[in-house]
Amino acid sequence: MSKLLFCIDSYYQLIISINLKINIYINDEVDLVLFKTMQNAEKIYKNLLKCGLFRKVYLAETNLNMTKTNSNLIQRFPKYFDYLYSMFSPVNYTKKLFNIERIDFYNELFFYGYRPLIQCIFNACYRVNKNIKCYRMDDGMGSYIKEWNLPKPILRLILEKAMLYTVGFENIEKHIVGFYVPDPKLIKYNLTYELIKLPDYSNPILKETLNKLFEFEYDAKLCKKSIIYFGMYGKQEVQKDIVFLNEISSYIQKEQIAIKVHPRENKNSYMQLNIDVMDKSSSPWELFMINYNFNNVLFVSQMSSAVLSSRIVFNRKGKDVYLYKCKNPTLNKTTYLYDDVDVFLKNYKDNCDDLECIFAPTSFAELKKIFSSADIKEKLCQEKK
Repeated sequence: MSKLLFCIDSYYQLIISINLKINIYINDEVDLVLFKTMQNAEKIYKNLLKCGLFRKVYLAETNLNMTKTNSNLIQRFPKYFDYLYSMFSPVNYTKKLFNIERIDFYNELFFYGYRPLIQCIFNACYRVNKNIKCYRMDDGMGSYIKEWNLPKPILRLILEKAMLYTVGFENIEKHIVGFYVPDPKLIKYNLTYELIKLPDYSNPILKETLNKLFEFEYDAKLCKKSIIYFGMYGKQEVQKDIVFLNEISSYIQKEQIAIKVHPRENKNSYMQLNIDVMDKSSSPWELFMINYNFNNVLFVSQMSSAVLSSRIVFNRKGKDVYLYKCKNPTLNKTTYLYDDVDVFLKNYKDNCDDLECIFAPTSFAELKKIFSSADIKEKLCQEKK
């Protein structure tokens, strides 16, 4: 029996952890640390304790998870202090973080990115077990485009190298042995560790556990919709969403549309549109995919990972419209200027058999043409069961 530790800072990572625990590591002792930066972290923490799936559950709050987007330079000073503290004394920092007297022995550590907080926790565990193995977990579209979404800044690389020679700070990358992803064949960059396919979500125990954990409730109104628009996060992106939704609703009845708000966005941002906003928008989208059949619903988004995961993780067969390249006089530039999304979609189409289900218009004229196509018009006119 092995002892495992999962480090979680998003709903999707938590869902993957529960999937792995129920389907693969059912007989192992599994602990989980939940960071307070995750939405509704305290409520989820209490529900995790009730479900009894994990041996220990920690709720951790730290300045290391502070981001540039929600703080100014002065506000980030505590983060820089914590960063230095975590590097010089990872064991003491982790004990304080977990509110424990000593670090447990772990055979395996699971995480997504190699942020300073994960490096610190790893180094604390490494001091107890120098043979610890590390596994990465899928975290959306970025996992398929490049090995690490956010490369380490130059200063951090220099500092970590210096720490390696002074206090024995160990690089977590040397200990990664596997990467859990829904579809390994979509990973095209070279890795030094194994790609491992995640179990699917058909296990009824998994479904029941997730529904109880997130207190998921059935939304009957959602079943009557023909289009679900997936909103993005951030003021500028929401403004673009509103432009797109106004355009779409000029030739599609608003009653046919529902807006799935980004988990970190306020649903009131879309109230001016007079379009239904999903009542349970704060629930993880993965639970909707587990509990509903969306094969006859059109998904539309600038570039939401939830749309991609619906197809990759849950094998959804419906049509998707991505607006990240769409522009007109109102939007004088494309939603995203990088080419990574194009590379991903080309790679996906090269490896899958549903080429005719993905659209990426470059103008509003193309967008209208897509909605006017015979098969989509027929689908939009179908009565929902």
